[in-house]
Amino acid sequence: MGSRETRTSPEACPRTDEAARRRGDNERPARSRWSTAFTEEGGAGLPAERRRGRPLEQETPSRRLARLDLQQRPTKSTEKRPPPLSHPRPLGRSTELGLAVEVTAVRARDPATLGREEATAEVGTGGPGCSWAGGGHGLLSGSSSISASLTPPGKGRAKGNVEFTQFCPQAGWVEHDPMEILESVRECTTKALDKATADGHNVDGGLEAVGLTNQRETALVWSKSTGRPLYNAIVWMDARTSSICRKLEKELPGGRTHFVETCGLPISTYFSAIKLLWLMENVAAVKEAIKKGDALFGTIDTWLIWNLTGGTTGGLHVTDVSNASRTMLMNLKTLEWDKPTLDTLGIPPEILPRIISNSEIIGKIVKGWPITGVRISGCLGDQHAAMVGQACRKGEAKSTYGTGAFILLNTGEEMIHSTHGLLSTLAFKLGPNAPTNYALEGSIAIAGAAVQWLRDSLGIISSASEIEKLALQVDSTGGIYFVPAFNGLFAPWWRDDARGVCIGITRFTNKAHIARAVLESMAFQVKDVLDSMHKDAGEKGEVKNEKGEFLLRVDGGATVNNLLMQIQADLLGNPVVRPVDIETTALGAAYAAGLAVGVWTEDQIFDSGARSSNATTFHPKLDEELRKKKVNSWCKAVSRTFDLADLSL
Repeated sequence: MGSRETRTSPEACPRTDEAARRRGDNERPARSRWSTAFTEEGGAGLPAERRRGRPLEQETPSRRLARLDLQQRPTKSTEKRPPPLSHPRPLGRSTELGLAVEVTAVRARDPATLGREEATAEVGTGGPGCSWAGGGHGLLSGSSSISASLTPPGKGRAKGNVEFTQFCPQAGWVEHDPMEILESVRECTTKALDKATADGHNVDGGLEAVGLTNQRETALVWSKSTGRPLYNAIVWMDARTSSICRKLEKELPGGRTHFVETCGLPISTYFSAIKLLWLMENVAAVKEAIKKGDALFGTIDTWLIWNLTGGTTGGLHVTDVSNASRTMLMNLKTLEWDKPTLDTLGIPPEILPRIISNSEIIGKIVKGWPITGVRISGCLGDQHAAMVGQACRKGEAKSTYGTGAFILLNTGEEMIHSTHGLLSTLAFKLGPNAPTNYALEGSIAIAGAAVQWLRDSLGIISSASEIEKLALQVDSTGGIYFVPAFNGLFAPWWRDDARGVCIGITRFTNKAHIARAVLESMAFQVKDVLDSMHKDAGEKGEVKNEKGEFLLRVDGGATVNNLLMQIQADLLGNPVVRPVDIETTALGAAYAAGLAVGVWTEDQIFDSGARSSNATTFHPKLDEELRKKKVNSWCKAVSRTFDLADLSL
């Protein structure tokens, strides 16, 4: 259960008609230099009784305005939000969506916050040169939470946390309610604005632009005429499409890699196109809407932008190149929807959004939403935003640790086709006429989610932060190797027939050994991906420091766990660098938004001196011989996970 929130009372936070103007008046005073970013991430959970709002007497005036706006919207979304479109069953206790705006005492209930007792609104320093030439407001939409952060010039970010639910109607199925996501975005933005105003910042007069970043691959279809989703959003980790994948692999001459040459991706349940095929085949409302020309398809960025810019009354149906690159439908060279792929899969191009760059003025936020009239000028998938937030140039890599883990190596303007189990993808394109940076990516399905499993399913720990203290009770795993292949293995193995194993158990084994083995499993999986990257990119494709070391830049909630970071450095045999601000996803969205409106330049964003300031570096301490033995043992454990999907119940 979470503890009580710290709230700002109306008396402590006097408001003027600026709040009303922010939420509904297009006439805005002259602005100073701010930008803002919206982000979606695995987040913090509130007690169940508070998941659907709060008593009115506890609302600040601005929150009440936001609630009234939601009730009075002039489209069908003014109706009371219906129950989810499938038959939901909440997924454990980590099912909420969060946006942190003020310091709260909400106990973290998502593995993305591994190592922290609370989801907090941080007041830190960020931006080019360690100070903001303008502010940043970012909205992040992720697997179980939405967060918004707002950064004024030279100040720390005001952040908010609002929950949404993750549904599991069947084993292997994971869904989100798109209308609940919109409601959460509205409230989390309001919270961030409230916090910034309470801190004395002129939000209404200073907000320059908005950047969005979202968890990728999650897909939905909605009605163009009503604005209502035709089914729940199917989440990236959902595995219901495995039969479609097997069918395509058998029918297409290239098998599993049939589309790799054009889109860089293998046929997998992971990607949006396969989820769209399932919707087209199994949901009558989707079939009918496509037939009538009333269907729109998109990932979460597309859904948010369409609604923020007008919805049924002129909303913009667009997606950015990074999100489009994860659908399996975009040609990585032309950055356009690939017609042969669409024809092969039978997907009508008219339901797809227009593809744009990551940094350009997209449109203005319409009445009925907070920050009316502010320009949306940045949009990136979460891992691509983290690359920008980490200022990764060609030859540099970052790893983001959350529910899963995602490692990307910037390969510059050269697209490298992996021969070692990685994905060729787009890194970022910071402007319509800017060069395209590509990347090699390795995606790990279960990282911090394994900590959630220890907590919720086994009860070995009662909060995510306890795992570090428990694992420190022993100096090794005692020969335990844990492979969290709960629903198969992603990169570089790509085995959907794999299932989790824990080997090496003896009477000597205790829960501290298991806890340490879980942390090691996260680090081993990242090492597997980086080893493949080294092979694909070669020596010329990597940047090393003056000591000849390859630095791994890390971010995400789990990186607050110092033991995990030291284990990672030990297993890599290379330093791991953790920035002061580990929430680099929102930072990257703010960078992209500010770049488009002239708040800062690309040189300022990628200034290497600024990004390394005050960073924490973990240096390897493990003996090389022991490292090799541990890696060999890990590989043996991974091999034990194969061909286990058909084990009898």
